[in-house]
Order: sequence, then structure tokens, then C-alpha cells
Amino acid sequence: MLGNTFRASTTMAAAFFDAKTIRLLVVGDSGIRINGDQVYRWLKPVDDLSTTARIEVFNLLKGNGGSSDEVEAQTRKISFQGLDNGVSEGILEEEDAARICTLVSDKYADIVPPRHTEAILRTGIRSQYLYANRANHPLGYSSLNCDPILMDDVIDVSKPIAEVETLEFFTDGYFDLPGEVSVSAWEKAFDKCETVDFHKTESFPSIKGSTSKEFADDRSVIVVRNS
Repeated sequence: MLGNTFRASTTMAAAFFDAKTIRLLVVGDSGIRINGDQVYRWLKPVDDLSTTARIEVFNLLKGNGGSSDEVEAQTRKISFQGLDNGVSEGILEEEDAARICTLVSDKYADIVPPRHTEAILRTGIRSQYLYANRANHPLGYSSLNCDPILMDDVIDVSKPIAEVETLEFFTDGYFDLPGEVSVSAWEKAFDKCETVDFHKTESFPSIKGSTSKEFADDRSVIVVRNS
């Protein structure tokens, strides 16, 4: 039983400077880009599972009618609360939930045993905290949550300062990376994603889509230039 126990958890993208070196530390799916081309970011498998299931749910509910905002709201609820909750509330049929579990399990069977895939999909993203900093588990991932950090997927690299012209720190609310180095370029890339794949089910799949009142995710970007 999950109960109402939740743990605060966050990502990190940071740079530390000394006289000659820049040390980059990345935990999770926030990222750093150097000189407009070298990207350091780690995407966790549990998000891939949830995203694939979310798209299946969205397309199923969209096919049943209803406005895009209504479908997105129901899909977000199922993604967070889990497929079992969707069945219990009558939003999904059990055969739909079982089909989605099988589809996602088969797709990722080479990296995650089916029983673990079904467990996270049935209980939803609200149970994801159970895998934070959990060693020796296929869904384990590093997180800043006051526990010892798993470290398996932490990015820790150093670069000579003389070789770094620009640093860009960005969160996962940006679904595509721009060709230019500027805040305005990041925003233009974001606007393009909204136009090309508003619901985040095709070109830029995500665990949430946009609605008429809110974007799929919050976004932040900082551009630093070495002068």
C-alpha cells in the first residue's frame, strides 16, 4: 500500500569553477549544454514507461470523445494515480489497462522485467519515489531527496575553462534543443514544439501534454557566457 507517503525529490544541474577548470554535476533530467553542442543530461527509464502508457491512455480516451482538455485531465490523473485507479473510477476498462501493461512491458522487456513495469503503471507516478536512489533495481534512479544518492547515473565531468565559451542550464520543460545559444532561441524551440506536437504524444512524447490553460511542464533556462 502506498498510503499518503510522499518524498520531496528534485534534480540538479550545477557547475563549479576553480582557476582553470569547470566541474559539471548533473543529477536527473535537468541538463547542461556546453558550447551549444555537448549535452549532459540523464533520462530515467521509469519516465519512458510512464510516457508510453500515458500516450496509449490519451489516444484511447481521445477516441472516446470529449474535449482535448478533458482528455488531458483524465490522462494526467491516470498517469499519476495509476491504471488501477482509472479502472476503479470507470475511466478505463480492465482489459484496456491489461493491454497497456502488456504493450509497455513488451516494449521495455530488455531493460525492465514485466512485473516491475506493471507495478509502476498500475500504481502510477505517485509511486515513483519508491525507486529514488534504490540500488540494484531496474527502475532505480539518482535523486536529491535527503537519502544517499545512488550515483550510478550521476554525470560528473570536468572541462578546461579555456575550452568553454557558453554554458546552458535547462529543465525538462523544454522538449527540444535550439541550434543557437540564447534564451530567445530556447523559447522559439519551445514554441515550435507546441505547434508541432501540442499534446506531446508524437514528435515530443512526454508524461504530460499541454492544455488551453497550461503548458506540459514548467521550464527554466540560464545561459552563461565566458567573457
